[in-house]
Amino acid sequence: MFNPNTGACPVFRARKDMEIARKMHRRAGVFWREARDGAPEANPWGVKFQRMFDMSNDSGLFRTRDQLEQEGFALRGSVFARGAERCVPLYEAKLFHQYDHRFATFEGVSAADIRKGNARPMTAREKEDPETTVIPRYWVLENEVLERLDKSGETVLEAENRTEQNRTEQNRTEQNR
Repeated sequence: MFNPNTGACPVFRARKDMEIARKMHRRAGVFWREARDGAPEANPWGVKFQRMFDMSNDSGLFRTRDQLEQEGFALRGSVFARGAERCVPLYEAKLFHQYDHRFATFEGVSAADIRKGNARPMTAREKEDPETTVIPRYWVLENEVLERLDKSGETVLEAENRTEQNRTEQNRTEQNR
């Protein structure tokens, strides 16, 4: 039930932890079931994996703060704008942490550190200010981001309904086993 793909089971510290996990897994169902033993692959949540931008292959799309300012873009928050054209921030993993979306920034970092990819930790004072934003190394034209997003034409409500139907169907299948 916990991981039908590998058959692995988590280790629980207490019986109550196991009961909570069991209840969650029964209610939510399997996230993704690999095709196995003649049973087809199951994707009840309708998840799609995508790597939106790659630091090597897509680097030609990345623009620096200096480039954008020279082209007449103005920084508003963490987005550069010039008329209707917008460049949105490209966040690297080093800029956020598990529970902290403002973990690090390139604001106030030397040009050498920016080239090396050395961000600095955000200070407590910066985190106390709700107006402080993370400044990345690179920005990408908003149109490039939109082109890579889901093109199914499905609305959010339609996707949620389809996902709920898939989960209900999966739960029925699980109960019939």
